[in-house]
Amino acid sequence: MDQTTITKFGKLEAAMSFRWAITLLSAIAFIDSYSIIVYERGLSEVTTEWVKINLGLIDLVCLIAMFSVTFGMILPGLGFAVVELWSYITFQRKVKKGEEPPVNFYKNNSSYVAADDYREWAIKNSNSAAYKDYENSVAEWKDIKFIRYMCQCCVLLTLFSCGLAYFLESDIQSYYQVIRDYLESLAWYISIPIGFVIAFIGLFLLGIGFDQTFPKEHYIKLNNHGIESEK
Repeated sequence: MDQTTITKFGKLEAAMSFRWAITLLSAIAFIDSYSIIVYERGLSEVTTEWVKINLGLIDLVCLIAMFSVTFGMILPGLGFAVVELWSYITFQRKVKKGEEPPVNFYKNNSSYVAADDYREWAIKNSNSAAYKDYENSVAEWKDIKFIRYMCQCCVLLTLFSCGLAYFLESDIQSYYQVIRDYLESLAWYISIPIGFVIAFIGLFLLGIGFDQTFPKEHYIKLNNHGIESEK
């Protein structure tokens, strides 16, 4: 994936809609997994009447607590482990083939400068325009991190819920399996195009969430504010 692919999201208004869309998908996948583990039924089987009868205050507290632990500790650690493991495997493969290790595009590009150096220079020279660039870059990095993290959550939780439904009980279906079965019930000229769209979205989330190219974070593009690259 090109080094600038992800960074474009911070510059597009559509990024906000995309961010909340993957957040919603991740929340649905989490509730689906939680429902399968705790109540042995998929989210598609949960009805309003069932919620009124079976869910109380303690259940909601447990749900919120598990949600916090999952998104605050488990998924960040798991996502980091997957990225690092895959990076190690691909690196060892390249070493065995005698290929050169990947270089940091931004570190070796004279059009970019380290963010800390840029910030220090802006403060030292009282350059408000340069400092504004620094603040905008920091905000963009936060958006990119959040988008990448939520893509990881969406992929991992969906795979987890599908795995649970498969291994626990045959009549339990994850939300993804319900969607798949529904598509199979449609005419082929409807189900096949929609299937391709879903597959593309899955690959897109996988590519964004576990992209191994060097991020733009910690580097800022020079914008003719007077600072010169040391390269």
